[in-house]
Amino acid sequence: MRLLTSETKTLWLDFLNNSENRGHAERILQGENLQRHYEACSKSSRQVVKWVSQYVDRSHVKNILEVGSSIGMNCVALAEEYPEAKVTGIEPEREAVKVAEALSEDVPRCRFVQGVGESLPFEDGEFDLILCSTVIEHVGDVEKVVNEMSRVLSKNGVIYIEAPNYIWPYEPHLQIWTIPKLGKKWMALTALLQGKRRQIPFLGHLQLVTPHQIKRLLLKNGLYVRNIFSEKVERSLLGNAVEIKAYPGLAKSLRILNKLGVAKAIIKVVFFVGLYPSLMYVAKKG
Repeated sequence: MRLLTSETKTLWLDFLNNSENRGHAERILQGENLQRHYEACSKSSRQVVKWVSQYVDRSHVKNILEVGSSIGMNCVALAEEYPEAKVTGIEPEREAVKVAEALSEDVPRCRFVQGVGESLPFEDGEFDLILCSTVIEHVGDVEKVVNEMSRVLSKNGVIYIEAPNYIWPYEPHLQIWTIPKLGKKWMALTALLQGKRRQIPFLGHLQLVTPHQIKRLLLKNGLYVRNIFSEKVERSLLGNAVEIKAYPGLAKSLRILNKLGVAKAIIKVVFFVGLYPSLMYVAKKG
């Protein structure tokens, strides 16, 4: 693990202190200092990339794009995972792009562009793998971003999209429980009641995306779509609890329902309604 230079630390602190950020209600360190924070972020990014890579045919991956690349940790992990590929990150926040460039200065196959997903400055069919992880809920226009990702996706390419599911009653950015589908005014009230007054303005830019919405937009662009979270739950019913380790309560509930013999029927209804924590889709041209 590399040691951060004083210049990189300064740029990173500028990023953490940027009050205009769109990605986090609050930016806090993971660990007691910036070096530990960097190590935690790096580990998390490698896990994300390993997870996504199981759905990708490596022989086709020559150009990779991350939409909403933030400080570039996923891009660096992608470059490590795909040593023959060129990796591009696009990110609207100038402070984040500066950190990304500093962190990837010894990774020549990484480049970063300041821009938005609604208007990708790339050629049609340019990328074989597009990662959009916990970003689509932060964009200005969800449909335009999905359209643009589909446009720049290559013939054999894969798009991976992950985001909170706003049919689920937990909002992860503010860390509040709420009643879904009642809109932002209700969410603001529940945030106030749960002691999150300072974070309420953050709701203003959130897109309350749902699985049905994202799947419809992907299908509209002629893509073949897989619901990865659904597959995780199905595998957990076969005894692989690791599949949903991020949701221990859900895993426990599934085990109980499975013993009662009603898990499959209930899960079928749950996924029809869309009442589950995370939106995870892999989409391909085909």
